[in-house]
Amino acid sequence: MMRQAFTTMLTGRPGPVHIDVPYDVFLEQTDVELADSAKWRAGIDRRPGASIESVQRTLDELVHAERPVILVGNGATLSEASAEVRALAEELNIPVAYSPQGIGVMDAKHPLTLGSVGRDGGYPGNEATATADVILALGAEFDDRAASSWIPGTRSPFHQRGSSRWTLTKLHLGEITRCTSG
Repeated sequence: MMRQAFTTMLTGRPGPVHIDVPYDVFLEQTDVELADSAKWRAGIDRRPGASIESVQRTLDELVHAERPVILVGNGATLSEASAEVRALAEELNIPVAYSPQGIGVMDAKHPLTLGSVGRDGGYPGNEATATADVILALGAEFDDRAASSWIPGTRSPFHQRGSSRWTLTKLHLGEITRCTSG
């Protein structure tokens, strides 16, 4: 049970884990030998990687996109991927927006930085992501806080100019889903 808790805590979206132990279990005694807690972490890879084929397909999508955007979130922050995000953005000349938890991954003064997205985001980040034909999400999810401003009627009248409705599906590592209007 503890190894599973450590795996859940350290992988995917790292965070706290709740282990529910019935009260009567705390009252019991046993002579069981406990495993070394350092072994609970053994073999847990915190930074999963995509296959070479997935990376190549993603790169092809980005290179051929008309309006690509990189969206960074808390996963990019936790992975300390600032240098890699900046290098990718500069190499491909793709602007970078961030979720509230992705602030700081890209320097706010960098010319490719669009700013924050979502309910509390600004016009550049929201408009670019709402009208992008390809979004590369790095450590970000399309939750209501980040993506709610992409839905028609949720942006202020100032933001309505040229807006489109986008169908987004849950993405998994190595999968590519193109934004489709509809």
